[in-house]
Amino acid sequence: MKKSNATKLIFAGTLVVGLGLYPSKSEGKEDLKSVTETIYIESVYALPGTIAPNVYNETNGLIETNELTKEEYYKKRDSINTQNDNDRTETSLRAMSTTLSENNDGSYSIRQQINWNSQPSNRNEDIIGVGVDNLAVTRGSESGSQQWIDALGNTGSEQYGESANWDRSGQGYGYSFNLLPTGNRGITEVVHFLSFDAELNNSSALNVSAYGQYAHLQESLSVTPSFSLSGASFSVSTVADWEYHPNTHASLSVN
Repeated sequence: MKKSNATKLIFAGTLVVGLGLYPSKSEGKEDLKSVTETIYIESVYALPGTIAPNVYNETNGLIETNELTKEEYYKKRDSINTQNDNDRTETSLRAMSTTLSENNDGSYSIRQQINWNSQPSNRNEDIIGVGVDNLAVTRGSESGSQQWIDALGNTGSEQYGESANWDRSGQGYGYSFNLLPTGNRGITEVVHFLSFDAELNNSSALNVSAYGQYAHLQESLSVTPSFSLSGASFSVSTVADWEYHPNTHASLSVN
């Protein structure tokens, strides 16, 4: 699929970073320069059975996955979010955004964000991660969370700390989690976050890079997946039916 132009992801509706789940930079850190890439996709499934508004039925099989422009994405999202209780969707809408920033103290910050705007019927396990090149992650700086909003404006959140299923390799961070909330409610948006800091580990490097990764389990299994991140490489060793979002790539030159 052809990648869209890099663009900053704008939150939909009333779901905003202001809920406080997306951590701010450590005291004293400020951006010197920053780059973001966002990729928008739709995955089209066979006509669904009776699930619920905003929920697509993965058991009917994936037909195709298409990359969308930002404008196409939000047009389709708005159409789905205004459907009534008798409507059903067979389209998954998802956007992934990766931001790489150089800070004023010479360190780097990596931020990953995933927006679901129509919900999968299988919610047992997903994986979010970012691999890095020419950077070493800073242990203890990692943070993960998800938040959601339903058609009535009710919101919820979950944070992921030390007890989560993390991969903390030297070339990236990631964790697995269950999509929340469980059940087929009228959820209009779910957003996942991952953030961590890193330091330059190659004095001769011309560029530093961050590669956003995401995998969704498309079958109803109760598993704790084994996975690894290393630069642009992302692998899941747990045998199952995984759907992979096209990876994002944010890169900065080293001055």
